[in-house]
Amino acid sequence: MKSEFISNQHLQPGILHYSKRVPIQQIPKILHFVWVGDEAKCPHHCIDSWRVHHPDWVIKVWGNDDYNNRQWRLKSHMQDMWNYELNGVADMMRYEILLENGGIALDADSICLKPLPEWILECEAVAATENGLFRTPLIACGFQGTRPKNQFYETLVRELESNPNALFKTILGFRHKRYPAWKSVGPRYLTRIYQREAYSNLTILPGHFFYPEVGKDGYAYTGGGPVYAYQLWGSTFSGY
Repeated sequence: MKSEFISNQHLQPGILHYSKRVPIQQIPKILHFVWVGDEAKCPHHCIDSWRVHHPDWVIKVWGNDDYNNRQWRLKSHMQDMWNYELNGVADMMRYEILLENGGIALDADSICLKPLPEWILECEAVAATENGLFRTPLIACGFQGTRPKNQFYETLVRELESNPNALFKTILGFRHKRYPAWKSVGPRYLTRIYQREAYSNLTILPGHFFYPEVGKDGYAYTGGGPVYAYQLWGSTFSGY
């Protein structure tokens, strides 16, 4: 009778490939939060929850001074979006921040429930899907991390930098209407570039790790798996 088990001849190459890989560089222990606009509304209590659970990490909050004084490659797009959707400004700032510094970028209005596992730092880049029942999941922008100088993040920045009409739908080269931020620079954009580049070094985590509830879908995760954060969805529901 033919064995039902795969022979060592087939198993060994894969086992050796994955078991012997040692990351040359890890994601640095930096948590980045971006809050621009009305600083009086910054949810410091949420950010403090990450401090409590990550006492040995660097916590960096990027605000209006950073926006105004830093030489952002995407500054023209940020200025164009400033009066419409500050969450889109934050998304673009995150791409540049992660490209230059590495670390993990999180939504400022997310509440940490327990420490991030150390194995996340071994990934070259990491993100999570949006949770929900009624649409195709996109890669969320509210949790993403990478090592510094990651080529995928360079592509994310350069793609926007090289397209003066990136925020707009155009007809015959003329601006027709403004895309919502989630399409032009947020989850839809991030997912599109990931798929186009076939970037296989991105570790995509389950959405319930960071988005156990999605109010707009009426979705709540009840599977008993790990949940590291709870999202307040402030910009989605105009909470700020």
